[in-house]
Amino acid sequence: TIAWPSGLLVAAAYAYLAGFSLPTQRALIMLCLFVLAALLGRPLSLVRALLLAMAAVLLLDPLAFEQLGACLSFFAVAVLAYGFAGRRATGGLWGGLFSLLKAQLLLGCFLPVALYALGLANGQLGLPANLLAIPLLSFIILPLLLFAAAQEFVGLAWLWPWQWADFALLCLLDYCRWLASLVPQQQQALWWPAWAHSLWLVGGLLLAALLLWLPRGLPGRYLALLPLCLALGLKPAAEPGLRIMLLDVGQGLALVLERQGQVLLYDTGPRFSARFNAGSAIIAPYLRRRGVQRIEQLIISHGDLDHAGGFEALAGQFAIGQLWVEPSELGRYRAYKPQSCQRGRQWQWRGVSIRALWPQPLEPGADKSAYKRNNRSCVLLLQYQGLKLLLTGDIESWAERRILSPALAGVDIMLAPHHGSNSSSHPAWVALTRPRWLLSSAAYRSHYGHPHPKVLARYQESAALNTASTGALLFEYQPDSAGVWRLIGPRRQRIEGRRYWYSAN
Repeated sequence: TIAWPSGLLVAAAYAYLAGFSLPTQRALIMLCLFVLAALLGRPLSLVRALLLAMAAVLLLDPLAFEQLGACLSFFAVAVLAYGFAGRRATGGLWGGLFSLLKAQLLLGCFLPVALYALGLANGQLGLPANLLAIPLLSFIILPLLLFAAAQEFVGLAWLWPWQWADFALLCLLDYCRWLASLVPQQQQALWWPAWAHSLWLVGGLLLAALLLWLPRGLPGRYLALLPLCLALGLKPAAEPGLRIMLLDVGQGLALVLERQGQVLLYDTGPRFSARFNAGSAIIAPYLRRRGVQRIEQLIISHGDLDHAGGFEALAGQFAIGQLWVEPSELGRYRAYKPQSCQRGRQWQWRGVSIRALWPQPLEPGADKSAYKRNNRSCVLLLQYQGLKLLLTGDIESWAERRILSPALAGVDIMLAPHHGSNSSSHPAWVALTRPRWLLSSAAYRSHYGHPHPKVLARYQESAALNTASTGALLFEYQPDSAGVWRLIGPRRQRIEGRRYWYSAN
């Protein structure tokens, strides 16, 4: 028979057109396995075929499961196998529609668990969107496009396949836009448990989904309500103390403070392109893994893209409590009702005293050329139970000399001004602040060369750390058993959680 070889040929051609992405590799390998088993007259279960395909993919690319597509592709097939294996199939049109609905309900129950484990948000519109998108793409749009492309090879030039495919795709896009209009933007991808990520919670959610989809007649299905209620309804007690995380966002800045289960974010990292920014790719997954659903305080030091580039992405996924910006940026963020960060402003956040040291209006007759965007950065001094944390933005020596005050003496943790640029860290500034820990947020082997060796030489008495070599840096300020407050850390995330292929050199 020519059915099997022709089917494999068509499948291989489609995988080639799709660029042999990991999902198409998995599908093609599984199809080859089933054909081989049929030719040999050997039974092959779906689970065994899936495991063999996984082994083959990893043999071809040992790092395949570092890619999100591979994880979700294999997980989705495993979920469908669990939900359909051993069940009686219903034929006819209604049976097909029921199977389609059941598949989407299965994925709607299990995929949020996988997305949560990977630090991704679960959209509320996935189920209604997929109910139309999957059959429309699978049975109408894709066949039309393949037919339209194939007819070009035999000398035909019919336009109707392209036109029909275009019409179907436009209908699908209109339907998705209509769905999106039903839910406010900040709620379209705003569900994840209000717990810090843990294997116990992932296991509990997975157990709930497994129990819920047990075959009919088996006992224990309603026990799924127990772990589900725990995940949805309970929130653990907030950790005591203050948690400080300087994220590794490359050449940019994003620092997260956690106190009593709430978050203060200083800067939102860079925007690298119209499609990729640190807000959605780095900061949002971290906040979700910490169980954060609302950014209570967000401070944007100034308008440079490496500090403010991730704001729009974060504002689309998290509720923003209070936004602080430097005065010249108030108009840009007026939709969020921002507060002005300027010298003299003081406020309290969860027991943390926050004092704005800069910027301030220029004195009459002052040099305006030096008062550029970097030197208008919002500089904050935070104090909590004796801990002093200085957040400096991108200020340079010109601004440093104007900020000097006795309050800056003996800082515990300081962000290196302007990522450690040689235009910053004036000797008088260094002599006054004398930070215990100097943190630089910079990109690995960046052409800027941050932090500059001359700057590091000025901080000889400080322990200098750079996210480019250490990865994200975590400090915790907590009381010990005797009630004495201590600074714990830093934890160097890239070094302590290093992969086997990582080299510090």
